[in-house]
Amino acid sequence: MASHRRRIRAMQSLIAGTPCFSGQEPTIINEYQDVYLCRRIRSNKRKLLLQLLHSTRALDTSLKNFVTYHNCNVNGNSLGSYLRSLIRPHHHSSLSGSLTRPQVDYFQDKIVNKRNHYVHEAGAFPSSDREIEILLNEMQNCLTIVLAL
Repeated sequence: MASHRRRIRAMQSLIAGTPCFSGQEPTIINEYQDVYLCRRIRSNKRKLLLQLLHSTRALDTSLKNFVTYHNCNVNGNSLGSYLRSLIRPHHHSSLSGSLTRPQVDYFQDKIVNKRNHYVHEAGAFPSSDREIEILLNEMQNCLTIVLAL
């Protein structure tokens, strides 16, 4: 759980120090805080599902704010569409870099597909704290890479 806390703090710091989140920082930071606060829930499967939900909501909102701030052409309103919009931002985007197709495919597999499986399939729950730790690691990597564009 200490590892969860470090990752959450790292992502909160990334959010707090980035201009594109102006006005949204408290909402996103609180969503990450809720990931940690879920540790108090007695039912392990509910705790893990809520940690997944809160962390992916924070990432989803972060990416939405990022692509909006940088005027990226987004085709949809989902985590995957925000990532895909960063492959080759269109000429009106203020970004100097972009994600590669393999990076987007990787994050789609490791974050988006995992989230979709657990959120959209009845009876599906993350299996362990380790699975959430791995997911948080992938989200931190994604956020770090995106914010560096």
